[in-house]
Amino acid sequence: MKNEIAMICGCVFLILAVSLRIREHIGDGAFVGVLIVGTVVSFGIAGFDRLARVKGGGMEIELTEATREAKDTLQNLRSQEEDAKALRDELKRLGERLERESEELGFLVMISEAQAGNRDAYDRLRAISADESTEKGRRAAEVTAQIVDSNDFSAMYQAHFFEDSSDAQGAHLRNDELFALFNHEHRRIRKMAYDTLANRKCGEAIPSIIEHLRTEKNLGVCVAALHALCEITGEQTGPLDFQHWYSWWDAHKAEFDQ
Repeated sequence: MKNEIAMICGCVFLILAVSLRIREHIGDGAFVGVLIVGTVVSFGIAGFDRLARVKGGGMEIELTEATREAKDTLQNLRSQEEDAKALRDELKRLGERLERESEELGFLVMISEAQAGNRDAYDRLRAISADESTEKGRRAAEVTAQIVDSNDFSAMYQAHFFEDSSDAQGAHLRNDELFALFNHEHRRIRKMAYDTLANRKCGEAIPSIIEHLRTEKNLGVCVAALHALCEITGEQTGPLDFQHWYSWWDAHKAEFDQ
């Protein structure tokens, strides 16, 4: 199709040039110029996609250079877009990995705090362990079981867990003075108070022990309070069984209100 159009254009220019020359409307130089223009136009139409440079009349005509530059620019833009997409995908993956690692770190910190005696961390682990269908739930269940085993009410527990708070330290204190120590800032003092009341089997301490058991943040001190309740009431429960004592208190509270 391009070749036909080029041939028609060439013929038109040739006829026009001959006609004008015969009628002497143009001179020899103009006649030659019209022929050259016709030839260039025809050649340009026929070979536009292959023409790089055409030199004529002392002027350099670059027909396809701009097209090449446009194509190169478009290709560069597409390449940059692909690079940007790849960078976004990589940043997304890194963000997801950071989120997972941050969550895992938080879980490990929670385990460490629970093992160190933090009541809130222990309660959170207990809540997570309720769903053992997940890996985190199974790990939480395993850790809480280890914590419970390490805080059992045994002779070994009495010999080692309270090695820094013997009953002799609180022997000179009245019961009401020991109750006041439940709010002491140092955990060793709070442990000592519960241990002393356990050895005295002080029944009047039960309401106060139950009350402070709900708010005590140190797991070791909670164990001391639970041990005191077992010693005073004669009840035998599993270690760290908070709910048993909350239910027990609901059932026996009226006896202490009389």
